[in-house]
Amino acid sequence: MAFVDDLVEQAECLLEQEKAGRPRQASLRRAVSAAYYSVFHETIDQAVRSILLGEQTSSKLRSRLERTITHGAVKQAATWITTKNTPLVFKDILSSSPPGQDLKTLCSSLIVLQNQRHRAD
Repeated sequence: MAFVDDLVEQAECLLEQEKAGRPRQASLRRAVSAAYYSVFHETIDQAVRSILLGEQTSSKLRSRLERTITHGAVKQAATWITTKNTPLVFKDILSSSPPGQDLKTLCSSLIVLQNQRHRAD
């Protein structure tokens, strides 16, 4: 996804330009924010692909579906995947198809980055 790649590149550029001297807080905070948004948007993209089951759909429908997914909902789902505090209805789903380590790592990273983004803001 080009937008996600652009956000990662932006975060890396902000950090790279600050390596030579004392890092500016504004650059560090923007880098954290860009890193978070890259993970957030990649997560949404993958979720929408799963919901649509790879069907070819209009970009308008895809865009509307993407916009229904909130930061809070993504964090809540990530928390359910990484902790034992999962609602019963999702425990059945997760026990029949347990999340892999890659998904757990992604969810943990998303939670940490979202918390850091809030601190940076």
